[in-house]
Amino acid sequence: MRNSIGVLAALFVLAGLNSTPAFALDVQIGELKDSRTTGQFFKGLEVQLKLVGDGFTDAKALRATVSSATDSTGQNLINSEETSQKEFKEISNFGGSSDNTVTLKFLNPARKAESLKELKGEIELFIPKNDPQSTVTLAGSKNWAGKLIDHPALKNAGVELKILTAAQQQENAKKESEEKIALMKKEGAPQEMIDFAMQMAGGFGGNDENSLTLSLKDPKNSLVSIEFVDASGQKIDSNGSMSSMGSKTLYFGSKVPDDASAVIHILSSKALVKVPIQLANVTLP
Repeated sequence: MRNSIGVLAALFVLAGLNSTPAFALDVQIGELKDSRTTGQFFKGLEVQLKLVGDGFTDAKALRATVSSATDSTGQNLINSEETSQKEFKEISNFGGSSDNTVTLKFLNPARKAESLKELKGEIELFIPKNDPQSTVTLAGSKNWAGKLIDHPALKNAGVELKILTAAQQQENAKKESEEKIALMKKEGAPQEMIDFAMQMAGGFGGNDENSLTLSLKDPKNSLVSIEFVDASGQKIDSNGSMSSMGSKTLYFGSKVPDDASAVIHILSSKALVKVPIQLANVTLP
């Protein structure tokens, strides 16, 4: 593996969408990880982009899409599964400093390639203050825990969302396993298969008691982020998360209080600011 840190900046003066005031952003190349290898694993090129400048502090999340990427030999580097991002990355803040980076993954450059000849695309910044309709706030867990969120903004975006406590998730898992076992018995499945299913059912729903699980259908990737705040409006930080198909579990240090609010951010053209990526002749390590 060959690593280096490139320093290449392009200054963009941008006008935000829908009459948003203009602002300047400095887009910089951060760390480059060049792992040109003929092996099956740990291969490819990673390019880190940094965004710095006026207007970024109001951004809640970002994602990058790439339209063109070639090395100095003309070889296409776009990995259709990984290079462009469908989901937004929430911008975290630690000690007053925002994580303003996004990492793009590419295919192996040619062995003779000396530079990233061209990188074009755009970074989308989600700035909810530009469109109040992009934020949905649900006060009090009794209004959202265990229920399908009934809100016009989510319906219009095609989003189906349930927020489940650990107990609710366990109860749902138990019900699903019981239905599955009943169906297996009805269809005459071998007893050993039924016994195994019953043993597996005992381990379902074993989430930490302080966790919350998001059950989500979002075919258009319209859900940008969701967070929880206490009665004073202070964000309740999670200790991590785990995702599986159609769900995401958030882990907290203590039980989310009953008077907490769920703050949901929905994709909106008014809340987006698009930053063009136009980089050329970036030296590879």
